[in-house]
Formats: sequence, C-alpha cells, structure tokens
Amino acid sequence: MKIRGPGNTHTRTALLLLVVMLVSIGGVLLIRASQAATGFISNEPETGQVTAPAVSGTDSTASGGKYIKFPATPGIAPYGVADYCALEGTNTVIYGWAYDPDNTVASDPSVTVTVNGVSKTVPTDQTDYRLAPINDWIDTYRSGDAKPGSYGFRAVYSGLSKSTVYTISGIISNVGGGANATLGINTGGLLDGNIANTFIGKQLPSECLSGTAPVAKTPCGNVMPIPTKYDHVLWIYEENHTYSQVINNANAPYMTSLAKACGSSSQYYDNLPLNELYPGTTTIFAHSSISYNADSAGSDCTYGNGAHGTECWLSVSNTFKHNLPWKTIFKQVTEKGGTWRNYEESAPGNCYPTDSGLYVWDHNPVVNFTVNNGDCAANDLAIPGIVCPDKAVKCNTAPTGRLINDINAGTLPTYGVIIPNLNNMMHNGTVNQADIWLKTYLTALFASTEYKKGRTAVFVIWDEPFSRTATMPFLAISATAKGGIVTTQANNYTVLGNTEAMLGITERLGCASGTPPHAPGLAPPAGSSCFQGAGTNLRTLFHM
Repeated sequence: MKIRGPGNTHTRTALLLLVVMLVSIGGVLLIRASQAATGFISNEPETGQVTAPAVSGTDSTASGGKYIKFPATPGIAPYGVADYCALEGTNTVIYGWAYDPDNTVASDPSVTVTVNGVSKTVPTDQTDYRLAPINDWIDTYRSGDAKPGSYGFRAVYSGLSKSTVYTISGIISNVGGGANATLGINTGGLLDGNIANTFIGKQLPSECLSGTAPVAKTPCGNVMPIPTKYDHVLWIYEENHTYSQVINNANAPYMTSLAKACGSSSQYYDNLPLNELYPGTTTIFAHSSISYNADSAGSDCTYGNGAHGTECWLSVSNTFKHNLPWKTIFKQVTEKGGTWRNYEESAPGNCYPTDSGLYVWDHNPVVNFTVNNGDCAANDLAIPGIVCPDKAVKCNTAPTGRLINDINAGTLPTYGVIIPNLNNMMHNGTVNQADIWLKTYLTALFASTEYKKGRTAVFVIWDEPFSRTATMPFLAISATAKGGIVTTQANNYTVLGNTEAMLGITERLGCASGTPPHAPGLAPPAGSSCFQGAGTNLRTLFHM
C-alpha cells in the first residue's frame, strides 16, 4: 500500500489500517487500525493505541487490531496527534491529525504547533494525509461536513538546523465549543513498528533537520538531535555478577561513571523465568547459551523451544550443533540490508564451535542458529585477547584485530556483539579487570569520528546473576543519553526490542514484543511469560 502525503516528494510504504469499520453503537464510531500503522494511532509507545476521552468507552482488542471509539456526545474536547515529520527540501514538515467529536458544523478544528517557542496555527484540511476511507468515515459521522481528509494537518518550518535541539508541543482548537485540548506527540512509535520519523522524547529527530550535525564532545549527555534510526548498535556482554557487585563498587569506577552519566537501572533482571527452566530451583546453574540464545531470538525457552529450556541448551554434553531454527536479530539486520558482526575475544578462529582456552562456545550466540550458517564464518570473528591485570591503571597489551580496526576506521557493522574472554568479562577474572578492559575499548570508540556523529549506541548487558531475586548491572550509552540510574524494570528482551527499533526493524522477536513465543493462532502456553519491563522504552527513558 502506498501513501503519499501532501506536497511530499517521496512515497511512504506502510501497513496502515487493515480494516476500517463503522459500527453504530449508541452514536459511537468504531475504527479498526493495524498496530503496524505508520503512526495514525501510535501516540502510546507501548501499545500503539490512542487514548480517547473517558466518555468514549474502553478500547478493545480483537484479531490483532486496535479498536478506538470516537464519541458523539457534545462538549467533548478534541484530540489528535503530531504523528511524524519529514525533511522536504530544506523545510521541516510536521504531519499529524486532529478530530473534534462534538463539532456539528462544516468546520474543522485547527492545530497550533509550537517548536522552540515558534507557533504556527494550521487547519486540519489536508486531503491526502491518511488513507481516504478513514477520512470518509469521519466526515460521514460529522454531520454537515463531507470534505474528504478533513482531519490531517501539515505545519511547515524553514531554517531548522541539525545544530539545534527542537522540542515540539501543540494545542487543538475546540470548534464545537468548550476547552481546547493538548496535542499528543508521537514520542515512541518506532517501538510499535512505526517507520516514520517520530519525535523521540518530544524532540524533532535529526532526519527531519537540515545542515550538519554537531559533534559529540563527551560519551553521553551531549545537546544534539536524537536520531530516529541509529547507524550502529553494539552489545557488550559481561557475566555472573549482580548490580550491587558492580555499580558503586570501588573496583568498577569506569562502569559506575557511565551508569551515572548515561543510563542504567537498578531493577534490571535476568531475562529467563527460572521456574520454567528448572522448576523448584532457586539458583541459576545453566549454561550461558540459554540466555545468549534467548537474547538473540527473543525466546523464553518454553513453547516451541522445548520444555524447560532443553532446546535453548544445545546439548547436555556440550556437543556443538548448528541446530536452532529460530529467527534472530542477526537475520533481521541482514533482511533490512544492514551488516552484523560478532567479535569473540580469544577465539581460535572464526565461527569456532568448541571451547578453547579463554573462549567458550556457549558465549557465542551466532554459532547456534541455522539461519546464520551462510555467513557465520565471515561475520563471527575471532579477535586477539588483551591482558588487563587486576588493580592496574591500564591493560598490559593494546587491542589489535578487527574490532579495534573497525572502531578506528569507522567501519563498525549495523549491529555488533562484543564478547570479552573469560578473564575480561568477570567470569573468571575480577570486576576490576573487566572495568579496565571496557574502558580500553570504549575510550577508543568515544574518540572515533563515527561515534561523535551521535548515531552509535552501546548496551552493556550481563548474564546470570545466580539469583532469581537479584538484579543485574546494565549500561545504556549514546552521545545524547542521560538520565543516570533509574528504577524502571527492564531485562535483555528490553534491549532486543529497543535495538530493533533503533535500527528501523519493525518486527519484534518473541518477548521483545512482550508476548512469549507461541504457535500461530494459539495463545502462549500456561505459565509462560515475559518478565515485566520487556516493553520498556529505553529510548525515551534515557534520551537516546
């Protein structure tokens, strides 16, 4: 389906509004819209639903669609959303919609859009803003007003530059009488599959601004426009420690500084439901392959993946098998036209199938999936290990190999996973060794030209805190990230879903969508779950 906005020079491809229905229930208009829409109903980041006034009744869900009831009762305030933006020539154009349910005259509500204190009042009369049938239904419902497309608006700003951060707000006029309403701002539609340029944190994204972007001067907290889509997202794995053993630990000064300056959560839990993996147990003793595989595929290791994780754990005898058929984020990136690389420190060779020295195969998620067979050898890369003594000022050896070369040359992949060796990831080595190792690589990254563009993000995640009730450390890093340590719940599925969003991938694998994997047409099995926080919007939370 092709949808062209007024005055737009490019065509937007979208899965928008699967079914449109008009149902007469006490004078209420009922509209069904797809959650994968390009923004028409995406002002609620976690659900993709418009929050209509209370008198309109309760939204309901059926067959994967969202039903929003528009009331006919006079005196109801108007509502609508600044939906997305586009750069058209050198103009920043803001698109949205607004609707006045009690308006019975042949007039449209107007919208006043304000960007950094500069206000523009525009009519909601754009004839091709969204799919025509929706406009027809609304116009039929509003007696006396049969103009097609009468609810869309378009506000044009000139001279907006990437060198400035712009915040958007708005007001909708009430034509039918009564108080005006605050315009909603679509601040997280990408997490719902919205492929348009939404306003992350109510800011205009860099894609909608002209000129040259500023250069980041510090690892986090820079005042610069947030990108809708990142060029690079990197994951770095650590192992076997709790939040309290790392953050604010004198032996982890660098990690603690990043947690406070960038983003972290004191309520970050292991992603796998322990009672499903090993009923009755209170500690985690499984191979890391279970967690690493689940992180890459969104699996909760229940339905379709074997009872109690027996299919997440490749083999009780540690026999290497390229046998897991699930789709992974590596495959998603490839389908999107991007590149991926897995950097395995101290591996004897690329795509290495067995343990060797400080490298273990169950810390390598790539080798476990059949969908990666074709490009595993080329992209699952061995990198030389470096020695970082405990309590040292710096590592004894400087990094060499593909990872440091990619950092320095600006050739990092779209999606990259970095796995330190057992000594440098807190598994066999100390917290301080891991802290020094991380500082070595991230200092080089933060100094790179590519990172300073503000389009690279890093998530440092942990595996196995060895307690179901303990929280794990976590770091969210980008040039604009700020917020420090919060108490919002999250887990590795949260990172997967946000990574997909940040790379412009509309699909959410398994628990990254908040719903456990299950057979088509069937509900998830009894007892399976995705831990609370799987759908947390890290982008809005940490300003990234």
